[in-house]
Amino acid sequence: MEKMSETMALSAMNDGAFWNLDKFDGTNFMRWKDNIRWMLMALNISYVLDPNLQPIPEPHDADTEQIIANRKKSEDDELMCRGHILNTLLNWLYNLFSTTHLQGKYGMLLKRSIHRRKKGTKKFIMFKFYEFTMTDGKSIVDQVQDLLLLITKLREVKIIVPDALQVGAIMSKLPPDWNKYRKQLLHMAEDISLQDLLKGIQIEEETRK
Repeated sequence: MEKMSETMALSAMNDGAFWNLDKFDGTNFMRWKDNIRWMLMALNISYVLDPNLQPIPEPHDADTEQIIANRKKSEDDELMCRGHILNTLLNWLYNLFSTTHLQGKYGMLLKRSIHRRKKGTKKFIMFKFYEFTMTDGKSIVDQVQDLLLLITKLREVKIIVPDALQVGAIMSKLPPDWNKYRKQLLHMAEDISLQDLLKGIQIEEETRK
């Protein structure tokens, strides 16, 4: 039966039944959790994660056809639920949980691992943010988007960068070829908003082209 269930899971993956969700990397837990929850609810297998769910009973000679069918469905649903979750984990998390059952200590182990990972991830993202530099010869708009992506990742680990600091960071990281444009911004009488800065950079880049 286990071999048959594994075959069903592999067939479902090959048929595209496994949803294409963002991989969980230890920093996007809330978004990942919500996506997983809605997916499992849509597939009617979210009950597998219920902490109060009774374990699947062992087979018995006196089992009726209905009990056998219910057991098979429970086993298939657990395998499918587990497969969907593991399919959205990065390698380091997959290796950690690929041999662990969903019930019992699964959720606790995942949370502990995420917590440890977050500590290292937070420092890594902060370092990437401070060290981020823009270079000539590449689209400034694209490089600004890369910087904003880092800021989004900081937000996911509970580090909020206010708009005013985002404006300052973007201006300070513009490449040397943009020094004249940066001076114009610094000499403006009023503070520039983040949205106005992004629009201004886009217009300036298009004008240069």
